[in-house]
Amino acid sequence: MNIEQIHPSRALLRGFSENDTPAFLSDSTEGYRLRIAKGLLRLCLFLGIILLAPVFFFVFHDGDYWFLAVSCSAYAAMVALHFAKSLRERTLYFGIIAVLFLLGAYLIGRFGSVSTGETWICAATMLATVFFGIRGAVMACLAQALVLGGIEAAQALGALSWSEAPLLFAMAAIDGIGLGIITGVAQYYLIGGLRRSIEARGKLASELSLREAELDRESASRHDAERRADFLESHDPLTRLPNRESFELELARALEAAAGRGRILGVMAVGLDRFKRIGETHGPDAGDAVLVEIGVRLARWFRNDDVVARSGGDVFLVLLSDVKSPEDAKDIIDKSRRAFDRSFSIGGSEIGLSASFGLALYPNDGQGAEGLIRAAEAALQLSKNDGPGSYRLYDADLHSRLIAMTLIEHELRGALSSEAFLPWYQPKVDILGRIVGAEALARWRLPGGGMRQPVDFIPAAERSGFIGDLGRIVLAKACAAAAAWGRMGLEPIPISVNLSPYQFRSDALVPDIRRILNATGLPASRLDLEITESGIMDDLPGAIEKLAELKALGCTISIDDFGTGYSSFAALRDFPVDSVKLPQSFIEPLPRDRRASTITGAVIDLAHKLCFSVVAEGVENAEQFAWLGAASCDQYQGFLFARPMPGEIFEAALAGGLGRP
Repeated sequence: MNIEQIHPSRALLRGFSENDTPAFLSDSTEGYRLRIAKGLLRLCLFLGIILLAPVFFFVFHDGDYWFLAVSCSAYAAMVALHFAKSLRERTLYFGIIAVLFLLGAYLIGRFGSVSTGETWICAATMLATVFFGIRGAVMACLAQALVLGGIEAAQALGALSWSEAPLLFAMAAIDGIGLGIITGVAQYYLIGGLRRSIEARGKLASELSLREAELDRESASRHDAERRADFLESHDPLTRLPNRESFELELARALEAAAGRGRILGVMAVGLDRFKRIGETHGPDAGDAVLVEIGVRLARWFRNDDVVARSGGDVFLVLLSDVKSPEDAKDIIDKSRRAFDRSFSIGGSEIGLSASFGLALYPNDGQGAEGLIRAAEAALQLSKNDGPGSYRLYDADLHSRLIAMTLIEHELRGALSSEAFLPWYQPKVDILGRIVGAEALARWRLPGGGMRQPVDFIPAAERSGFIGDLGRIVLAKACAAAAAWGRMGLEPIPISVNLSPYQFRSDALVPDIRRILNATGLPASRLDLEITESGIMDDLPGAIEKLAELKALGCTISIDDFGTGYSSFAALRDFPVDSVKLPQSFIEPLPRDRRASTITGAVIDLAHKLCFSVVAEGVENAEQFAWLGAASCDQYQGFLFARPMPGEIFEAALAGGLGRP
């Protein structure tokens, strides 16, 4: 269907052309009057030559030389008007009217009403209407009446030679004047109608021209919208890269070609590490700008034969069209990492960003396009568990683990609503083996009576965003249990609860803790919050402010797994913390490993000089306990003393003691 079918006015407009309008009607009012005047002059010059011939014959036959003189003078006047270049338009019009009028008056005065004089006078009246409008017609008729009246008076006085009856001449004069009035008025309304017609036609042409321009814009807009719709159907609107569906089609075509040639293809999934923090810290627009920049960088780093697409969220897909061998995987990943070597500029700040990678290869890891994409994304999900900047190659065992993790994610929501999570407690002891504290550790109670360990569900909770709800449940139950121990008359020991990095960054953390303390009645001084150093170092200024708020509540702060991240005692000096926990990786080599002994002893000594207490976790044998005791470690935690236990068993241990190991 073309545009004329959609908009019939377009066809009407094309059929209505100004070329169909007479030239004199297309001009302005003054323009067509001037064209008429010049046309009349040319016609008069042509007719004058023809009419002068009988004049000469009449003169030579009757000897009336005055008639010849007047005719030649009229013709000369027309010639002069024709060749006069400097005359104004209105002077030219008046000259033509005057020549015709005077010629007509002379003919009437010379020959009477039987002559052609009245015709010339009526023609002058009509031209006066054309050139000067109704006012010109009235003035011409008045002049005509005056002239005819004067001629009649002269005839009555005998001043004229012709002998026509006065009454007959008067009737002829009245007829001439009436004819002049009628033709003048008719000509006026005719010209007025033509003018209105021209104006209406011009207005219609202008409206149709505007409509045509509007239709052109509408057609262009519709064409652009169709092109945009076609583009968005196969491309991501933000990064302008192919979308997942388009990528899958390209991969299917590439697989057909690879199957016939025995080539290896690769599908790589690229996922950004901790991308949500950019949106939380700098806003969604900053996150979008980073995604666009990443798309540009990835497209720049790969060959034209490769296809870079956005799968959705912060995940990109890359079709590697020519992989020489599976051993090339490391080189491919290293090449991809270069896109993240340079920092990203956000709001005037330079921010580093890393990515994790999952790679699947055809034909080993899948036959179809959809299967290869799922394999690459499965490898990506597990690479994220290994830490920022990691990569994984797909294998069947990896896929099975991913399916199990996905199943756990689906079960999490129901477990949270059914109160399936509860804290178990692992004692902290002093050098004498007395319980001086406890750490609350989350457990998932299964419907069949079994327990699911944190290593099985904490990563899934972090990925699915349920870690905040889970942390609040464990925190509330641990505080309620600790408050109950105090009311039972047991030793009022502090309870330690782990905060995930997600919880620690949440604006609701401090209000949640305040509400839980008020609801359970536990003194804030008996709540110890354990935070990993990586969770603090992710946003150092904000972390220090958050720690200060927690300290203002009266809680104590411990740095968990100190030394396994990238902080230092120089940074630790600025933290409002009370203790540091030595990780099991520090304790396990003691006391046989001399270097481990030296490092651990130095950490304990420096922590004491900074007025921090030191807790050693993962103590599993007497030799480690003895060495740590000699190094003046303050508290101990590990299987040597007790494993994590349910609340009722811990109550009994707190009442009766664990005994010295």
